[in-house]
Amino acid sequence: YLLKPVDTTKGHWLIDEQNGIILDSYLHGQSFHSAFTVQGNTIVDNYTITSEGKMEVQFLSIRLSDKNTTGNGTVETPFVESYRIGSYQSGTLTRVR
Repeated sequence: YLLKPVDTTKGHWLIDEQNGIILDSYLHGQSFHSAFTVQGNTIVDNYTITSEGKMEVQFLSIRLSDKNTTGNGTVETPFVESYRIGSYQSGTLTRVR
């Protein structure tokens, strides 16, 4: 993968998978985030560098078709769609020298 800057003042980067897939990603403080949909599943990822120099990684998977819609569709109570988290993965990456 290649990490390419778009607008670093706004924290906007691209992850180029070098196969035609390019993902928009954003830096917020010490965390790097992106969200993308593939084959009906939305993946939300988060990468954070810890004070020990390790990288904490989390992935959430959401199936967009698996939703619950509530609300009245009005200005006061708009429709809100909520989704079941299909899977959650987390891990800690450490540099091997």
